[in-house]
Amino acid sequence: MMQRHPIAVTVACNNSNIAKYVQNILNSVYFRIYITNDVIGTEVGGALKNPLAIGAGIASGLGYGQSTIAGIVTRGAVEIQRMSMALGGKPATMAGLCGFGDLMLTCFCELSRNRTCGYYIGKYGLNADKAQKKVGSTVEGLATAKVGSTVEGLATAKVGSTVEGLATAKVGSTVEGLATAKVGSTVEGLATAKVGSTVEGLATAKVGSTVEGLATAKVIMILMKKYQLRMPLFYALGMIIDGKMEPKQAMKQIMSTQPSNQGFVLN
Repeated sequence: MMQRHPIAVTVACNNSNIAKYVQNILNSVYFRIYITNDVIGTEVGGALKNPLAIGAGIASGLGYGQSTIAGIVTRGAVEIQRMSMALGGKPATMAGLCGFGDLMLTCFCELSRNRTCGYYIGKYGLNADKAQKKVGSTVEGLATAKVGSTVEGLATAKVGSTVEGLATAKVGSTVEGLATAKVGSTVEGLATAKVGSTVEGLATAKVGSTVEGLATAKVIMILMKKYQLRMPLFYALGMIIDGKMEPKQAMKQIMSTQPSNQGFVLN
């Protein structure tokens, strides 16, 4: 973005006037803003992409090809959609920038911290903590996986707006420019990298020192049970991160699971 490469992001807000206000003041020929009122779906997509990227990295580290990784990411998107809908999100959101857009960037980009963390787990057999230390920077997926607190939901109605890293809590009075997760800004409950706030238990206190995708996994396990969701990929990932299952064993288990065959494309 600093090099003015064309970038598109999503602003999610329950108030369309605030969303349009953010869109109008930040939209440019380099930075394109789309708006949505599906705050929950946007937050779920933005959070669960991180542990899925760890899974993609694990597959790459094990030596599997792009077809394997593409299958993991695509089926992972289905599971993210199930979670989002269970929490009140809209199914179409996963088809947008904060759904597949984020997944493609985080799961396939070699600069992704979450993907790199997963790669170290798969390639060198490191546990989650050692892989995180080897990455040497914030790995969002880890932080989301290890949250052990009670989770009543992944998002709150209080969130003013979210742009998957571009966010402001009270856009009407201050925009603070590009308030990113690394800057440590809060979006009325949407926890950012260096802030100890939480999104109903989704993000962690001390996110800045962890890999957020790792921390998400235990939250997902709690929510899967609560809403009785079928999410074999995320279940296997949680078992790997907890050290209860080897990556190759997890892959074998996933491939042995009977396909759901429900509907078309995302179901």
